[in-house]
Amino acid sequence: MPYGHSSQVSTPTHSSYASSPSASAYPNSGKSHSLLPLRRYILLPPPRKRKLHKTSDLGYPGVFPQKPGQDEDRMTHSNVKTGYIDKGIIQNETVSAQGILADRLQDPKKQRDLGAFMVEVLKKRQESSKVTGASTFRPPNRATLNDQKKEQWLSDLSGSTPLRRLSKSVPHGFKSEKLLEALAQRQVPMLRATWYIKIVALSEMQAQRNRPPTTQNQYSTDWTATVSMFLKKQLLEINPHSISKPAPPTLNASSGSQNIKPWTSEEAKEKWEAKWRYSVMLTKWQYNEGLLDHRHFLRATVEQLSSLCFEQIALLLSLIAMFLSEYARSRLLMRLLIEGLLSSLQQVQRHPTYNQTLFRYSYLELELKRMLQSIFLSTPDMFVIPKAWTTHATLLQQVLLEDIQSSPHRPASFPNVGSVLESHYNMIQARVRVFTHLNSIGTEPRIKVSRIAGNVEILDRIGPFSDLDEVAHEYFADHTDDDNGSSLPPSPSKSVFSPRSTSPIATSAATSVASIFQHQDLAWKARVNTLCEWAITNSRYGHHRIFLVGTLLRLWRDSTRLAVYLSPLEKASRLQAALLEFLDTFNGAHHLPSQSDDSTHGHHQQQQRLDHHQQHLQHSSEDVLEAMARLFGNLIHDRLFSYQQYLQRLIARGDLQPSRRSQESTLRHLKYLQSFPLHQDAEAHHFNQRRVVLFGVNGDDEYDRECFETITAQIKTRLPYMFSPEAANRTVPIKDSPQDSQELATPLPVQLTELIISASRFCQIRVTSQWLLDAVRLYVVKQIPIGEDNWRVMTSPGSSLMNGRQFATIVN
Repeated sequence: MPYGHSSQVSTPTHSSYASSPSASAYPNSGKSHSLLPLRRYILLPPPRKRKLHKTSDLGYPGVFPQKPGQDEDRMTHSNVKTGYIDKGIIQNETVSAQGILADRLQDPKKQRDLGAFMVEVLKKRQESSKVTGASTFRPPNRATLNDQKKEQWLSDLSGSTPLRRLSKSVPHGFKSEKLLEALAQRQVPMLRATWYIKIVALSEMQAQRNRPPTTQNQYSTDWTATVSMFLKKQLLEINPHSISKPAPPTLNASSGSQNIKPWTSEEAKEKWEAKWRYSVMLTKWQYNEGLLDHRHFLRATVEQLSSLCFEQIALLLSLIAMFLSEYARSRLLMRLLIEGLLSSLQQVQRHPTYNQTLFRYSYLELELKRMLQSIFLSTPDMFVIPKAWTTHATLLQQVLLEDIQSSPHRPASFPNVGSVLESHYNMIQARVRVFTHLNSIGTEPRIKVSRIAGNVEILDRIGPFSDLDEVAHEYFADHTDDDNGSSLPPSPSKSVFSPRSTSPIATSAATSVASIFQHQDLAWKARVNTLCEWAITNSRYGHHRIFLVGTLLRLWRDSTRLAVYLSPLEKASRLQAALLEFLDTFNGAHHLPSQSDDSTHGHHQQQQRLDHHQQHLQHSSEDVLEAMARLFGNLIHDRLFSYQQYLQRLIARGDLQPSRRSQESTLRHLKYLQSFPLHQDAEAHHFNQRRVVLFGVNGDDEYDRECFETITAQIKTRLPYMFSPEAANRTVPIKDSPQDSQELATPLPVQLTELIISASRFCQIRVTSQWLLDAVRLYVVKQIPIGEDNWRVMTSPGSSLMNGRQFATIVN
């Protein structure tokens, strides 16, 4: 290359001043320009460009300087006449090797060779991109500074001092909530605040490097809990009373106007709002940087909806709205969010002042509805929650259909959003109906699921004006199994069972009818199982199902159109056997997953999940046990199920032997025996037999006895005149004095209400249907002839001597 040698340049070059204006353009400055010496132009290589080759003289990319003896400078005849034409490297450029290459690329061996070559290239590239040397990164130094220097360092952090300079002396003393408080107080920029948080976290992890790995992995979860608690404490400043005892939203909301606000002046209010906004933005920044455990943070945030008041929920919604796309990535988290929003909206609508013209929390109601509608539009599949649709069906219809069609709630920017919501609503509702059908447990495999679904549909159609006789006839109508395809006759032929029918044809007919009756018995037991499950399942709403089941079973037993080939005693025996089989086969308890495969790496997180799962399953098992007690308590009261026969059946089978009491089935039956109530027709030896079976010959049910005595003692304190010694001789209702009315007219204590609700069904029936009902009956005026001692009594027979307060207390 001729760079740096002017003598080798074949063409004349111009000076670097040639592009400057000529001297004639500036007449007054001609003298000064004439004094400047002229310098020869030297062609230099382009700056910041590398040569195409280290040794060969190929020049620089994109630069083509002139060279001596080049072809275009030769004055040949053709160049002068026609001009210089550059010749191509390839003489015939129309020929292509595409055909040759295409044929060779069809060969599998060539393809494998090319693939192996590309793999080798990628391996070489990956190896060359690795850092082979030792890591030179060192965390910033931590220094112990006094308070004045700490304040100065934080001021520099919130300012524009370079982080490289600040990293030379990072102060100790700021961590956990104190660190977040210092950053929020000085409004440190997000990038610099996150840098400081990372340094503190790195220092904490290095201090724990000698501990097990689970401790270091736990740091992210602990920091997430710290951030969540920091945000929650700011929310609790709005309602200081909820710090010591979280109250339900309804109670907090109703007393929200009396709570002390976190600001007493406009300046304090602005400081609190600025701190909350900064904390939310810093939390979002940390979430994006991966400093927070995503699942723990999202779940902890949505779980706060059930423990905050209305003012706090309004602020929390602004935080949740920033992470809606993250909630949509998990069906569990979205289900928790939807259920929390529905519960909060239901509490708002139950507020005492909800129907007033100027409702205080109308803004919160609108925000909750807007968020539910937004989630439903973006991810409608997340609303396939059968339990939520059973509990909040009316509320969902109002939010997703009715409100969007009204003018105050209709968005102007999206006029067709109503039709989209309606189509989504119909689709999700149809899917929920599929999941709410029950699956029968304990029936034979030959019973078709379609038949069970049809039975459940019959039960779901029962309304306030339904004819239960027709429903019972439709539900218990005799049909064979769907596999058979034919229906049973209303009654078998009497000739089949005649003693004179001894021919092979008669024997074959008897065998066929016996098989048909066996299929019919299986189908009937499946209907009874479905009926009982429909009464106790959480997928349906309402306690009326328990009484409907008793009514339908009683109609089947007493009907002359159903199972006419069975006598009343056979029907009762068959019903008792079917219910006993249901108790044997139905298992309402759940098992925890095995803990044998817990790794050391995630033992702490796994144990927390197991504890939470165990609490949830224990609560679900208690609900099933309570529903079973209510169902069979009603059946025992209606004489459709015999408690004594059930107890005798367990004793005869040997299930109550000491060696078998640790089995799962025996434990379940013992729970049933302890929960099922005994009504007024039960005799003393029935209670004694129950006590011996459950607690032994010398044992006693201390829990039920103490619960019964505690409840009755508290009821007596609420009704002192009703249980006084003079109550037996009272002839007129007592009149409470103003002082007594003030003391006795207060609502029932919460402890008494919770004690009655938490007591077993056996104890509840014993208190209400036996002890309390007998006391109420004593106050009914008897049909007594008028004599000298009672002629002044003006109370007519059949009326009650209780006053209004006593009656209201008993009803409550």
